[in-house]
Amino acid sequence: AAHWGLVLAGSVAIEYEDDVEVLGTGDVFHTPEGPPGHRFEVSDGATIVDFTPIELLEGPGRLAEWRQNAAAGLGGGSSR
Repeated sequence: AAHWGLVLAGSVAIEYEDDVEVLGTGDVFHTPEGPPGHRFEVSDGATIVDFTPIELLEGPGRLAEWRQNAAAGLGGGSSR
């Protein structure tokens, strides 16, 4: 799903299939819907505001194959 947002405090890493983008306090972001998809990693104490159209959160296709494999290797994973 596509996301738009703002990092209010701390940092967030957005992992794509072949890249990682690290954002800090005051940075804004846009992640287009996949493929290839993306995954957020937020540090402890970080605060972000994330805007995602609700219709994009429903239905199949939420996890790209590379994310499913990564989540399985970590014993689970975020649904975002």
